[in-house]
Amino acid sequence: MDFEMFGTSAPAWINMVREPLPRLVSRYYFKRNGDEFKKGPRMGFNGTEEDLNRSFDDCVLSNHPECSVEGGFLIIPYFCGHEPACQKPSHWALQRAQRNVVEKFAFVGVLEDFNSTLIILERMFPQFFSGMFKTYKHVRHKFVHYKSSSKIEVSSIALSIMKSRLSLEYEFYNFIKERLELIKKQLGINSPQTTEKQLTSTNSIF
Repeated sequence: MDFEMFGTSAPAWINMVREPLPRLVSRYYFKRNGDEFKKGPRMGFNGTEEDLNRSFDDCVLSNHPECSVEGGFLIIPYFCGHEPACQKPSHWALQRAQRNVVEKFAFVGVLEDFNSTLIILERMFPQFFSGMFKTYKHVRHKFVHYKSSSKIEVSSIALSIMKSRLSLEYEFYNFIKERLELIKKQLGINSPQTTEKQLTSTNSIF
């Protein structure tokens, strides 16, 4: 949303991304099977019995719409915007999403480097996130209930094919990772193993 168009200043946007292929596989089975907290179809799944029982392998190998290039194009449209062209896989949509991250987002973290993401949020927004990493350490064991249930192991062939179809999504994901690494370097965050010492620092470059 363009807040300036409505005569007000924009908030400090923050977000987080996950590696595209694991995210897609998890989403695929979550829609069909739910998680340990609540089993059964979720996210408004309204497919047929055949759709419900179709494995991710079969989805990929048959190039079903859900596992096509268009079906896997999920992260970029969110960051690109509401224009119709943002919903179609293209380098234009990728570049628009990248530009929006640079110009409109205060920070975008990476789930695969969750510890560093939390530390950066604490440094950038201590008024909101102070103590978040230590809290997370005490409650993270509860998150097991929210993992997608009844996943079927995906073959290496299907993974390879689908990763190729997600090439634009991976380009965007790697762009976010590179920005995260730059911020970590600026803040002196070297690895998750040193996080507790780093949390004692109150200095911020932001």
